[in-house]
Amino acid sequence: MNKIIVIPFVSEAHERSYYENILGVFRRYFEKHGIMFYDDIVSSDDKADIAAQKFRDYIVIGLILTGGTSSLVHKFMSKASLNKIILLAHSEHNSLASAVSARSKIRGEGSSALLYWCIDPRSLECEMISDYTIRIAKALDYISSLKIVFIVDRDDKNVVERNFEKRFGLSIDLYSINDFINYINQISDEKIRETSKLIEERYDFRVSKDHIGRIARIYVGMKDLVNKYGYNVISIDCFPFIMRYKASPCIPLSMLNNEGVTAVCEADPVAMLGMILAKALSSSSGWIGNIVWTRSREIMFAHCTAALDILDEKPIATTHFETSLPYGVSGSLRKDVVTIISTDREFSKIYLARGRVIRSGLLTETSCRTQTIIELDVSTDKFVEYAPSNHHVIIFGDHLKEISDIASIYNISTISYEDLMR
Repeated sequence: MNKIIVIPFVSEAHERSYYENILGVFRRYFEKHGIMFYDDIVSSDDKADIAAQKFRDYIVIGLILTGGTSSLVHKFMSKASLNKIILLAHSEHNSLASAVSARSKIRGEGSSALLYWCIDPRSLECEMISDYTIRIAKALDYISSLKIVFIVDRDDKNVVERNFEKRFGLSIDLYSINDFINYINQISDEKIRETSKLIEERYDFRVSKDHIGRIARIYVGMKDLVNKYGYNVISIDCFPFIMRYKASPCIPLSMLNNEGVTAVCEADPVAMLGMILAKALSSSSGWIGNIVWTRSREIMFAHCTAALDILDEKPIATTHFETSLPYGVSGSLRKDVVTIISTDREFSKIYLARGRVIRSGLLTETSCRTQTIIELDVSTDKFVEYAPSNHHVIIFGDHLKEISDIASIYNISTISYEDLMR
Protein backbone atom coordinates (compact mmCIF):
# COMPACT_ATOMS: atom_id res chain seq x y z
CA MET A 1 0.00 0.00 0.00
CA ASN A 2 0.84 3.70 -0.18
CA LYS A 3 1.82 3.59 -3.84
CA ILE A 4 0.63 7.16 -4.30
CA ILE A 5 2.61 9.75 -6.23
CA VAL A 6 2.01 13.46 -6.87
CA ILE A 7 3.28 14.45 -10.32
CA PRO A 8 3.44 18.18 -11.17
CA PHE A 9 2.57 19.26 -14.74
CA VAL A 10 3.60 22.65 -16.17
CA SER A 11 3.85 24.39 -19.52
CA GLU A 12 7.28 25.73 -20.48
CA ALA A 13 5.51 28.92 -21.57
CA HIS A 14 5.16 29.88 -17.88
CA GLU A 15 7.98 31.35 -15.85
CA ARG A 16 9.78 28.87 -13.63
CA SER A 17 9.82 31.32 -10.70
CA TYR A 18 6.01 31.32 -10.70
CA TYR A 19 5.28 27.63 -10.66
CA GLU A 20 8.17 26.76 -8.32
CA ASN A 21 6.57 28.99 -5.71
CA ILE A 22 3.17 27.28 -6.08
CA LEU A 23 4.85 23.87 -6.20
CA GLY A 24 6.45 24.52 -2.82
CA VAL A 25 3.06 25.32 -1.29
CA PHE A 26 1.47 22.10 -2.55
CA ARG A 27 4.52 20.05 -1.64
CA ARG A 28 4.07 21.08 2.02
CA TYR A 29 0.41 20.08 1.94
CA PHE A 30 1.17 16.57 0.71
CA GLU A 31 4.46 15.75 2.39
CA LYS A 32 3.03 16.35 5.86
CA HIS A 33 0.88 13.26 5.17
CA GLY A 34 3.83 11.22 3.93
CA ILE A 35 2.67 11.34 0.30
CA MET A 36 5.51 10.99 -2.21
CA PHE A 37 6.21 13.88 -4.57
CA TYR A 38 7.85 13.28 -7.95
CA ASP A 39 11.31 14.81 -7.90
CA ASP A 40 10.92 16.29 -11.38
CA ILE A 41 8.31 18.37 -13.20
CA VAL A 42 6.55 17.11 -16.34
CA SER A 43 6.94 19.93 -18.84
CA SER A 44 7.48 18.05 -22.12
CA ASP A 45 6.48 14.87 -23.94
CA ASP A 46 9.85 13.30 -23.12
CA LYS A 47 9.39 13.98 -19.42
CA ALA A 48 5.86 12.59 -19.58
CA ASP A 49 7.30 9.37 -21.05
CA ILE A 50 9.89 9.09 -18.27
CA ALA A 51 7.31 9.61 -15.52
CA ALA A 52 4.97 7.12 -17.17
CA GLN A 53 7.62 4.39 -17.08
CA LYS A 54 8.20 4.92 -13.36
CA PHE A 55 4.64 5.20 -12.09
CA ARG A 56 2.45 2.98 -14.29
CA ASP A 57 1.15 1.01 -11.27
CA TYR A 58 0.67 3.93 -8.87
CA ILE A 59 -2.33 5.98 -7.81
CA VAL A 60 -1.39 9.26 -9.50
CA ILE A 61 -2.36 12.75 -8.37
CA GLY A 62 -1.68 15.03 -11.31
CA LEU A 63 -0.91 18.48 -9.91
CA ILE A 64 -1.83 20.95 -12.67
CA LEU A 65 0.33 23.95 -11.87
CA THR A 66 -0.25 25.90 -15.12
CA GLY A 67 -2.35 25.96 -18.24
CA GLY A 68 -1.20 24.36 -21.46
CA THR A 69 -0.78 20.95 -19.81
CA SER A 70 -3.82 18.90 -20.88
CA SER A 71 -1.90 17.22 -23.72
CA LEU A 72 0.96 16.34 -21.33
CA VAL A 73 -1.46 14.72 -18.89
CA HIS A 74 -3.10 12.79 -21.73
CA LYS A 75 0.32 11.68 -23.02
CA PHE A 76 1.35 10.53 -19.56
CA MET A 77 -1.89 8.54 -19.08
CA SER A 78 -1.50 6.84 -22.47
CA LYS A 79 2.15 5.92 -21.97
CA ALA A 80 1.55 4.64 -18.43
CA SER A 81 -1.55 2.66 -19.53
CA LEU A 82 -3.43 4.14 -16.59
CA ASN A 83 -7.22 3.95 -16.51
CA LYS A 84 -7.70 6.42 -13.67
CA ILE A 85 -6.12 9.60 -12.32
CA ILE A 86 -6.85 12.33 -9.77
CA LEU A 87 -6.31 15.90 -10.97
CA LEU A 88 -5.71 18.82 -8.61
CA ALA A 89 -5.86 22.38 -9.90
CA HIS A 90 -6.19 25.99 -8.78
CA SER A 91 -7.53 29.24 -10.21
CA GLU A 92 -4.29 30.91 -11.35
CA HIS A 93 -2.46 30.82 -14.72
CA ASN A 94 -5.17 28.72 -16.45
CA SER A 95 -4.52 25.74 -14.20
CA LEU A 96 -8.22 24.91 -13.77
CA ALA A 97 -9.01 25.37 -17.46
CA SER A 98 -6.27 22.95 -18.43
CA ALA A 99 -7.39 20.42 -15.81
CA VAL A 100 -10.97 20.50 -17.18
CA SER A 101 -9.59 19.96 -20.69
CA ALA A 102 -7.42 17.05 -19.50
CA ARG A 103 -10.38 15.43 -17.76
CA SER A 104 -12.45 15.74 -20.94
CA LYS A 105 -9.76 14.01 -23.03
CA ILE A 106 -9.28 11.23 -20.46
CA ARG A 107 -12.98 10.48 -20.14
CA GLY A 108 -13.41 10.68 -23.90
CA GLU A 109 -11.14 7.65 -24.23
CA GLY A 110 -12.97 5.60 -21.62
CA SER A 111 -10.69 6.22 -18.62
CA SER A 112 -11.62 7.92 -15.35
CA ALA A 113 -10.53 11.22 -13.85
CA LEU A 114 -11.51 13.02 -10.66
CA LEU A 115 -10.91 16.76 -10.55
CA TYR A 116 -10.49 18.81 -7.36
CA TRP A 117 -9.62 22.48 -7.33
CA CYS A 118 -9.29 25.53 -5.12
CA ILE A 119 -9.01 29.26 -5.69
CA ASP A 120 -5.92 30.47 -3.82
CA PRO A 121 -3.16 27.83 -3.51
CA ARG A 122 -1.92 29.50 -0.31
CA SER A 123 -5.28 29.39 1.46
CA LEU A 124 -6.72 27.14 4.15
CA GLU A 125 -9.37 26.13 1.60
CA CYS A 126 -6.68 24.77 -0.70
CA GLU A 127 -4.98 22.90 2.13
CA MET A 128 -8.30 21.30 3.07
CA ILE A 129 -9.00 20.28 -0.55
CA SER A 130 -5.51 18.79 -0.73
CA ASP A 131 -6.28 16.82 2.44
CA TYR A 132 -9.51 15.53 0.88
CA THR A 133 -7.64 14.56 -2.29
CA ILE A 134 -5.23 12.55 -0.15
CA ARG A 135 -8.12 10.71 1.54
CA ILE A 136 -9.51 9.68 -1.83
CA ALA A 137 -6.07 8.66 -3.12
CA LYS A 138 -5.43 6.54 -0.02
CA ALA A 139 -8.81 4.85 -0.40
CA LEU A 140 -8.07 4.03 -4.05
CA ASP A 141 -4.63 2.77 -3.09
CA TYR A 142 -6.15 0.53 -0.42
CA ILE A 143 -8.71 -0.89 -2.86
CA SER A 144 -6.13 -1.53 -5.58
CA SER A 145 -3.89 -3.44 -3.14
CA LEU A 146 -6.56 -5.87 -1.89
CA LYS A 147 -5.93 -9.60 -1.78
CA ILE A 148 -9.17 -11.50 -1.20
CA VAL A 149 -10.08 -15.06 -0.24
CA PHE A 150 -13.50 -16.70 0.07
CA ILE A 151 -13.90 -19.94 2.03
CA VAL A 152 -16.63 -21.69 0.06
CA ASP A 153 -18.07 -25.08 -0.85
CA ARG A 154 -17.43 -24.86 -4.63
CA ASP A 155 -14.62 -24.73 -7.18
CA ASP A 156 -15.95 -22.05 -9.54
CA LYS A 157 -16.68 -18.37 -9.05
CA ASN A 158 -20.28 -17.23 -9.31
CA VAL A 159 -21.53 -14.38 -11.45
CA VAL A 160 -21.46 -11.78 -8.65
CA GLU A 161 -17.85 -12.61 -7.81
CA ARG A 162 -16.89 -12.31 -11.49
CA ASN A 163 -18.74 -8.98 -11.72
CA PHE A 164 -16.79 -7.69 -8.73
CA GLU A 165 -13.47 -8.80 -10.23
CA LYS A 166 -14.23 -7.17 -13.57
CA ARG A 167 -15.37 -3.89 -12.04
CA PHE A 168 -12.44 -3.44 -9.66
CA GLY A 169 -9.64 -5.28 -11.46
CA LEU A 170 -9.15 -7.60 -8.49
CA SER A 171 -9.13 -11.36 -8.04
CA ILE A 172 -11.04 -13.44 -5.49
CA ASP A 173 -9.30 -16.67 -4.47
CA LEU A 174 -11.47 -19.63 -3.45
CA TYR A 175 -10.49 -21.89 -0.55
CA SER A 176 -12.38 -25.12 0.14
CA ILE A 177 -14.51 -25.43 3.28
CA ASN A 178 -13.36 -29.06 3.58
CA ASP A 179 -9.70 -28.05 3.38
CA PHE A 180 -10.30 -25.31 5.94
CA ILE A 181 -11.98 -27.70 8.40
CA ASN A 182 -9.19 -30.24 7.94
CA TYR A 183 -6.63 -27.51 8.66
CA ILE A 184 -8.28 -26.13 11.79
CA ASN A 185 -8.74 -29.60 13.25
CA GLN A 186 -4.95 -29.97 13.25
CA ILE A 187 -4.15 -26.76 15.16
CA SER A 188 -2.33 -27.53 18.40
CA ASP A 189 -4.35 -27.82 21.60
CA GLU A 190 -1.98 -25.37 23.31
CA LYS A 191 -2.71 -22.69 20.71
CA ILE A 192 -6.43 -23.32 21.09
CA ARG A 193 -6.26 -23.00 24.88
CA GLU A 194 -4.48 -19.63 24.60
CA THR A 195 -6.98 -18.34 22.05
CA SER A 196 -9.97 -19.63 24.03
CA LYS A 197 -8.88 -17.54 27.02
CA LEU A 198 -8.65 -14.47 24.77
CA ILE A 199 -12.16 -15.05 23.42
CA GLU A 200 -13.56 -15.59 26.92
CA GLU A 201 -12.05 -12.26 28.03
CA ARG A 202 -13.52 -10.28 25.13
CA TYR A 203 -17.09 -11.60 25.13
CA ASP A 204 -19.71 -11.90 27.85
CA PHE A 205 -20.93 -15.48 27.56
CA ARG A 206 -24.65 -15.84 28.33
CA VAL A 207 -24.68 -19.48 27.18
CA SER A 208 -22.48 -22.50 27.77
CA LYS A 209 -18.74 -21.95 27.21
CA ASP A 210 -18.19 -25.57 26.26
CA HIS A 211 -17.70 -24.76 22.57
CA ILE A 212 -15.19 -21.91 22.83
CA GLY A 213 -12.41 -24.21 21.62
CA ARG A 214 -14.24 -24.81 18.33
CA ILE A 215 -14.60 -21.07 17.82
CA ALA A 216 -10.91 -20.60 18.65
CA ARG A 217 -10.03 -23.05 15.88
CA ILE A 218 -12.03 -21.05 13.33
CA TYR A 219 -10.39 -17.80 14.43
CA VAL A 220 -6.84 -19.18 14.40
CA GLY A 221 -7.42 -20.87 11.04
CA MET A 222 -8.74 -17.71 9.40
CA LYS A 223 -5.93 -15.63 10.87
CA ASP A 224 -3.33 -18.15 9.69
CA LEU A 225 -4.80 -18.07 6.18
CA VAL A 226 -4.64 -14.26 6.14
CA ASN A 227 -1.08 -14.14 7.45
CA LYS A 228 0.33 -16.98 5.34
CA TYR A 229 -0.90 -15.68 1.99
CA GLY A 230 -1.08 -11.95 2.68
CA TYR A 231 -4.85 -11.61 2.42
CA ASN A 232 -6.41 -8.44 3.78
CA VAL A 233 -10.01 -9.47 2.96
CA ILE A 234 -11.49 -12.80 4.02
CA SER A 235 -15.04 -14.11 3.80
CA ILE A 236 -16.73 -17.41 4.50
CA ASP A 237 -19.93 -18.97 3.18
CA CYS A 238 -21.41 -19.14 6.65
CA PHE A 239 -24.35 -21.51 6.41
CA PRO A 240 -22.67 -24.44 4.61
CA PHE A 241 -19.78 -24.08 7.04
CA ILE A 242 -22.01 -23.89 10.13
CA MET A 243 -24.03 -26.94 9.15
CA ARG A 244 -20.87 -28.96 8.55
CA TYR A 245 -18.77 -27.78 11.50
CA LYS A 246 -21.64 -27.20 13.96
CA ALA A 247 -20.26 -23.83 15.04
CA SER A 248 -20.51 -20.29 13.70
CA PRO A 249 -17.71 -17.97 12.48
CA CYS A 250 -19.46 -14.91 13.99
CA ILE A 251 -16.93 -14.35 16.80
CA PRO A 252 -13.87 -14.89 14.56
CA LEU A 253 -15.25 -12.37 12.04
CA SER A 254 -15.88 -9.91 14.89
CA MET A 255 -12.31 -10.25 16.14
CA LEU A 256 -10.61 -10.13 12.74
CA ASN A 257 -12.42 -6.92 11.76
CA ASN A 258 -11.24 -5.39 15.01
CA GLU A 259 -7.66 -6.31 14.05
CA GLY A 260 -7.73 -4.49 10.71
CA VAL A 261 -8.70 -7.39 8.45
CA THR A 262 -11.85 -6.90 6.38
CA ALA A 263 -13.79 -10.02 7.45
CA VAL A 264 -17.10 -10.52 5.68
CA CYS A 265 -20.11 -12.77 6.32
CA GLU A 266 -21.70 -15.15 3.84
CA ALA A 267 -19.11 -14.87 1.04
CA ASP A 268 -21.12 -11.94 -0.31
CA PRO A 269 -19.26 -9.58 -2.70
CA VAL A 270 -22.00 -6.94 -2.34
CA ALA A 271 -21.50 -6.76 1.42
CA MET A 272 -17.75 -7.03 0.91
CA LEU A 273 -17.66 -3.80 -1.11
CA GLY A 274 -19.33 -1.89 1.71
CA MET A 275 -16.97 -3.41 4.29
CA ILE A 276 -13.97 -2.50 2.12
CA LEU A 277 -15.17 1.10 1.81
CA ALA A 278 -15.66 1.26 5.57
CA LYS A 279 -12.01 0.29 6.10
CA ALA A 280 -10.85 2.63 3.35
CA LEU A 281 -12.75 5.73 4.48
CA SER A 282 -13.41 5.53 8.20
CA SER A 283 -11.46 4.76 11.33
CA SER A 284 -13.86 1.88 12.11
CA SER A 285 -15.02 -1.44 10.75
CA GLY A 286 -18.27 -1.58 8.85
CA TRP A 287 -21.31 -3.58 9.96
CA ILE A 288 -23.42 -5.78 7.68
CA GLY A 289 -27.17 -5.83 8.29
CA ASN A 290 -30.20 -7.68 6.93
CA ILE A 291 -33.35 -5.58 6.43
CA VAL A 292 -35.86 -6.47 9.18
CA TRP A 293 -38.48 -3.74 8.89
CA THR A 294 -39.08 -0.08 8.00
CA ARG A 295 -41.41 2.27 9.86
CA SER A 296 -41.91 6.01 9.52
CA ARG A 297 -38.33 7.32 9.18
CA GLU A 298 -36.71 4.26 10.75
CA ILE A 299 -35.13 1.04 9.48
CA MET A 300 -34.13 -1.97 11.53
CA PHE A 301 -31.17 -4.05 10.35
CA ALA A 302 -29.90 -7.22 12.04
CA HIS A 303 -27.00 -9.64 11.82
CA CYS A 304 -25.32 -12.16 14.11
CA THR A 305 -21.95 -10.46 14.40
CA ALA A 306 -20.34 -7.05 14.82
CA ALA A 307 -16.71 -5.96 15.11
CA LEU A 308 -15.45 -5.12 18.57
CA ASP A 309 -14.34 -1.63 17.52
CA ILE A 310 -17.85 -0.38 16.67
CA LEU A 311 -19.59 -1.52 19.86
CA ASP A 312 -20.42 0.64 22.86
CA GLU A 313 -19.88 -2.11 25.41
CA LYS A 314 -18.60 -5.64 25.86
CA PRO A 315 -20.51 -7.85 23.39
CA ILE A 316 -22.59 -10.82 24.43
CA ALA A 317 -21.84 -14.30 23.11
CA THR A 318 -25.13 -16.11 22.57
CA THR A 319 -26.61 -18.64 20.17
CA HIS A 320 -26.53 -18.14 16.42
CA PHE A 321 -30.04 -17.07 15.39
CA GLU A 322 -31.13 -19.48 12.65
CA THR A 323 -29.32 -22.59 13.92
CA SER A 324 -29.08 -22.05 17.71
CA LEU A 325 -25.49 -23.28 17.40
CA PRO A 326 -22.54 -21.53 19.12
CA TYR A 327 -22.06 -18.57 18.89
CA GLY A 328 -23.69 -15.38 17.66
CA VAL A 329 -22.60 -11.94 18.77
CA SER A 330 -25.02 -9.45 20.29
CA GLY A 331 -23.84 -5.90 20.84
CA SER A 332 -24.87 -2.27 20.87
CA LEU A 333 -23.46 -0.19 18.01
CA ARG A 334 -22.20 3.31 18.73
CA LYS A 335 -24.87 6.01 18.51
CA ASP A 336 -23.45 8.08 15.70
CA VAL A 337 -24.06 9.44 12.21
CA VAL A 338 -23.67 6.63 9.68
CA THR A 339 -23.65 6.06 5.94
CA ILE A 340 -25.83 3.18 4.65
CA ILE A 341 -24.63 1.50 1.46
CA SER A 342 -25.81 -1.32 -0.78
CA THR A 343 -24.99 -2.33 -4.34
CA ASP A 344 -26.61 -4.17 -7.21
CA ARG A 345 -25.19 -7.52 -8.34
CA GLU A 346 -23.50 -5.95 -11.38
CA PHE A 347 -21.72 -3.31 -9.27
CA SER A 348 -23.10 -0.69 -11.61
CA LYS A 349 -25.13 1.19 -8.95
CA ILE A 350 -24.45 2.09 -5.33
CA TYR A 351 -27.44 3.13 -3.20
CA LEU A 352 -26.61 5.48 -0.33
CA ALA A 353 -28.26 7.13 2.64
CA ARG A 354 -27.15 9.10 5.67
CA GLY A 355 -28.72 8.24 9.01
CA ARG A 356 -28.25 8.05 12.76
CA VAL A 357 -28.03 4.99 15.01
CA ILE A 358 -30.74 5.54 17.61
CA ARG A 359 -31.00 2.12 19.23
CA SER A 360 -29.05 -1.12 19.08
CA GLY A 361 -28.52 -4.43 20.84
CA LEU A 362 -30.65 -7.52 21.39
CA LEU A 363 -33.99 -5.78 20.85
CA THR A 364 -36.01 -8.85 19.85
CA GLU A 365 -35.59 -12.63 19.93
CA THR A 366 -37.01 -13.00 16.42
CA SER A 367 -34.03 -11.64 14.46
CA CYS A 368 -30.29 -12.03 14.22
CA ARG A 369 -28.55 -11.23 17.46
CA THR A 370 -27.25 -7.69 16.85
CA GLN A 371 -30.09 -5.40 15.84
CA THR A 372 -29.82 -1.73 14.99
CA ILE A 373 -32.47 0.91 14.36
CA ILE A 374 -31.33 3.75 12.11
CA GLU A 375 -33.27 6.98 11.58
CA LEU A 376 -33.19 8.82 8.25
CA ASP A 377 -34.36 12.36 7.48
CA VAL A 378 -37.11 11.09 5.18
CA SER A 379 -39.84 8.45 5.26
CA THR A 380 -38.52 4.92 4.79
CA ASP A 381 -41.83 3.48 3.53
CA LYS A 382 -40.38 2.70 0.09
CA PHE A 383 -36.90 1.67 1.22
CA VAL A 384 -37.51 -2.03 0.56
CA GLU A 385 -38.91 -1.22 -2.89
CA TYR A 386 -35.68 0.48 -3.94
CA ALA A 387 -33.14 -1.75 -2.13
CA PRO A 388 -30.82 -3.39 -4.70
CA SER A 389 -29.76 -6.15 -2.27
CA ASN A 390 -30.68 -7.46 1.15
CA HIS A 391 -27.29 -6.81 2.72
CA HIS A 392 -26.58 -3.20 3.61
CA VAL A 393 -23.36 -2.03 5.23
CA ILE A 394 -23.33 0.62 7.91
CA ILE A 395 -20.24 2.85 7.78
CA PHE A 396 -19.64 5.18 10.70
CA GLY A 397 -19.50 8.84 9.69
CA ASP A 398 -20.86 10.81 6.76
CA HIS A 399 -19.05 9.48 3.68
CA LEU A 400 -21.59 10.23 0.94
CA LYS A 401 -19.28 12.45 -1.12
CA GLU A 402 -16.23 10.23 -0.75
CA ILE A 403 -18.15 7.12 -1.83
CA SER A 404 -19.65 9.01 -4.77
CA ASP A 405 -16.19 10.11 -5.90
CA ILE A 406 -14.73 6.62 -5.60
CA ALA A 407 -17.73 5.17 -7.44
CA SER A 408 -17.13 7.66 -10.25
CA ILE A 409 -13.57 6.40 -10.71
CA TYR A 410 -14.95 2.88 -11.26
CA ASN A 411 -17.81 4.10 -13.49
CA ILE A 412 -20.42 3.20 -10.89
CA SER A 413 -23.54 5.35 -10.54
CA THR A 414 -24.56 6.53 -7.07
CA ILE A 415 -28.21 6.80 -6.14
CA SER A 416 -29.50 8.59 -3.05
CA TYR A 417 -32.16 6.70 -1.11
CA GLU A 418 -33.28 10.04 0.32
CA ASP A 419 -33.85 11.50 -3.15
CA LEU A 420 -35.82 8.43 -4.21
CA MET A 421 -38.06 8.50 -1.13
CA ARG A 422 -38.73 12.24 -0.91
